[in-house]
Amino acid sequence: MFIAFLAIASAPNHCVADLKMEPARIVPGKPFWIATRFRIQKGWHIYWLNPGDSGLATRIDWNLPKTFSFLEQRWPPPKEIASAGIVSYGYENVAVVLTKIMPPKSGLPSHPIIIAKLNWMACEQTCVIEQQSVSLNLSRGHLEGSRSLLASARAALPADGRLIEPIAQEQADHFVLSFRLNGARSAYFFCQDRGVVEPSGQQALKRIGGRFELAIPKARAYQPKSGNLTGVLSVEYDRNIRKYWAIHARIQSKNR
Repeated sequence: MFIAFLAIASAPNHCVADLKMEPARIVPGKPFWIATRFRIQKGWHIYWLNPGDSGLATRIDWNLPKTFSFLEQRWPPPKEIASAGIVSYGYENVAVVLTKIMPPKSGLPSHPIIIAKLNWMACEQTCVIEQQSVSLNLSRGHLEGSRSLLASARAALPADGRLIEPIAQEQADHFVLSFRLNGARSAYFFCQDRGVVEPSGQQALKRIGGRFELAIPKARAYQPKSGNLTGVLSVEYDRNIRKYWAIHARIQSKNR
């Protein structure tokens, strides 16, 4: 949505967050997962890593106990949020981000506390920058609701895109992302990096032999360079079944 009005939140947030963990208790030297759950007020939305045509990316900054280390963070697939020809990438209702953390092999603190400092932009007709700090005492058990929440979050994550053999090629004004699948009816690529593709551009899918090719318009300000096409490929199959694939493909040059 176009940001016509922007303010720093002074009233209650339009999105609230909390933390859950799995397993219920941490074990020295074994990684564990933290789920950051964003619950978004009806009619409002927040943004993905790449917010698209407008908006600000949601951020999670971790304050970990000493000797704990951050391993990886996995975001759920975003959705297209279109308004007046502008396309943004974000979330409505609920979004759960998974973070993998490694505790020390020995010398575990008696009361380790993990803190997440969260920043996001919430939009409806107006947009508001909101913040929240949430914490979790890792020495306590956290069984209630954690297992089902993390299981649902994992099931919603994009599948490994290497299974569909993605190839990215650069053309004069667009990229071509080809992949091997059966039965795809439509597709849309959410680029993780801002300024690479045009979110509101028309993406066109066609089948060539045993592969599909998705033409993705470049961003207007894109500067030719060698790099990677990284993001989420959304594919719709028959019976309105939709699946998401995590894509990381080296961009190849192609002359026609």
